[in-house]
Amino acid sequence: MRQEDSIVNPYESPADAHPNLRAQPTRVPFPYASVGPMTGASVGLTHGVASLLAWTQFDRPDFLIRSAESTLAVTALLSLGGAVFGIFYALLLSLVCHHLNRNVRRRLHFVSATITSFLIAYGAAYYSLVNRSVVNPFLVLAGTVAMAFAIALLTSFRNDEFPGLETIG
Repeated sequence: MRQEDSIVNPYESPADAHPNLRAQPTRVPFPYASVGPMTGASVGLTHGVASLLAWTQFDRPDFLIRSAESTLAVTALLSLGGAVFGIFYALLLSLVCHHLNRNVRRRLHFVSATITSFLIAYGAAYYSLVNRSVVNPFLVLAGTVAMAFAIALLTSFRNDEFPGLETIG
């Protein structure tokens, strides 16, 4: 054995010395602490904006919304509540995706959840203004969460399908 073979390079990692020890690519863990609150806050903001849009289209009746200022305050509360709820939503989505061995595309999920939120909230506000009866807000929230969850799972892919893609799950 030569002298040079027995010298260990302190800057060489064991993976460099032994190529079979190199780490296998791993999945990116779901960042529910950041993606969830951002998505939830945007959904809350979208709910407020959709309600305000429907209210202005009906020439601002004294029903559902009293003033634009009160709507801004409610929209801020919806965004804050959505940010808090988004943590739990994202954690649940992460657990389901991990169990199903699927990954959700973050950007696509964010955009689809926001668009779905707008459509459902606008439809509920429009229905409320036409019929003069308020749609249950928990029903609107449940519809938004269910649709966003379903779209997230339908647009997801298996972990081994696209290695290295920035995903959730």
